[in-house]
Amino acid sequence: MAEHRIVASLQPYFTDDETRWLMNRLGPVREAWTNCFQALLAAGVPVALGSDWPVTRVDPLWGIHSATTRKDLDSAATPALWSGRQRMTVPEAIAAYTRGNAWAGFRETRTGTLEPGKAADLVVLSQDLLAPGVDAREVEVDMTVVGGEVAFAR
Repeated sequence: MAEHRIVASLQPYFTDDETRWLMNRLGPVREAWTNCFQALLAAGVPVALGSDWPVTRVDPLWGIHSATTRKDLDSAATPALWSGRQRMTVPEAIAAYTRGNAWAGFRETRTGTLEPGKAADLVVLSQDLLAPGVDAREVEVDMTVVGGEVAFAR
């Protein structure tokens, strides 16, 4: 995938829901190969994160929580063998939701990062996702800017 620049489009929120049945259906050997975010990143595979809405929650903040904590819907640590090893860092998850998706959609010259000449598409959050102890599920969107224009303000 890395050699041919094939994008791994992943839905981290599935991890929260799948832990309820995955181990029983796949067993520990095959289960260890599911949602292996760090292995893909380490191999140089382009990663884009999404939600697979309407099957799961559409909120990317919940996806960031799922990708970085590997906890199930009951906030218990997943029993999965890859639980700790395959977690993304918050910066990696943010990059996959922004830069990764722009690259996957052939829009990396127009969106995905905040740079001169690109669309000013961004959100202002109620808390700093990079601050220690912040639970992404509790962060609120204070403002959304699309093309440099405020589209939403709380």
